[in-house]
Amino acid sequence: MRHYKLWTEQEDEYLKTNYLNFKYSDIAKNLGKNVNSVFYRASHLNLIKYKKWSKSEIDFLKDNYLTLTDNEISILLNKNSKYVKQTRRNLKLKKFDKHRLKIYNNHFNEHFTTYKAYILGVIFGDGNISKYRIKLDVIDEDFAIEFKQKIEFAYKKEASIISYINSANNKSYIVSLYSVPAINNILKFKNVPFIQSLNNTRLIIPFLKGLYDSECCVHYYIDNGYTKRRIAFTNTNYDLILLVHNLLKKLGINSVIQKSVRIKTKDVYNVNIANFFDILKFYMLINFIIRRKKEKLENVVDNIKECFNLLIPLQNGYNTMGKLRSKNGYL
Repeated sequence: MRHYKLWTEQEDEYLKTNYLNFKYSDIAKNLGKNVNSVFYRASHLNLIKYKKWSKSEIDFLKDNYLTLTDNEISILLNKNSKYVKQTRRNLKLKKFDKHRLKIYNNHFNEHFTTYKAYILGVIFGDGNISKYRIKLDVIDEDFAIEFKQKIEFAYKKEASIISYINSANNKSYIVSLYSVPAINNILKFKNVPFIQSLNNTRLIIPFLKGLYDSECCVHYYIDNGYTKRRIAFTNTNYDLILLVHNLLKKLGINSVIQKSVRIKTKDVYNVNIANFFDILKFYMLINFIIRRKKEKLENVVDNIKECFNLLIPLQNGYNTMGKLRSKNGYL
């Protein structure tokens, strides 16, 4: 006949004092007991080993319990699934509340809006979208704040923003939104044929703005006495390069696709806007949210305006303005 040793008051007190700081295996070893015995004794004494739920975690549970399983939520919140289930029940959040599910899935506009166009442009560039999260990791605080505001307005959900020091010792910002309905909605539009079919400039402009905020460089320098200025969008995806080229064309902005140096096994392509009339159109129609890019583009535009001022008295004497030398070089 198997005999079980009863727990003493001293052993119970030791368990109560140490169950949060030590593993059950360590407690069992110190008390000379079986791990299962320690586990069941802790359950009997109602010693639940889990972290207190924060307000943000409770809000996340309320927002996603209908579209995520308890196990998926436990992974995202780094909690035990049974505690997720118990907390959900304590909050009276029923899994099969069909009325609430219908309201939840229709709490934002399902159509493709200007805010979603900008968000999608960012996702095509520096953004990232996974099964559970929409994420942007950038070094520009103004860009991160703008993206956070737009995604919150579009999907009526609160996004988070955190700062950290990256590997290059620069301050960076991560914007995150955990919302499966929002992700499913944006994925409906995340394809090149859909964007290519857009003819409404009201939607094309914010899409390109998000894309150029993410992956664009403004080049402005003097080389051998000549002023070099261009707006360059760079990517390894040729379909995306062609899409940008065609969308710019719909706005009346001419651009040139150029193949750049090869990175490892992938070819790199550039969509270059170099003609100063097209640069001015880009400045007036699209421009940037990011301050440092905006200021550089404004310097380019100021230089172009200065060139125009020099051209006015000479315009009648030349047929080709491209041959006129500006103050800093050729146009």
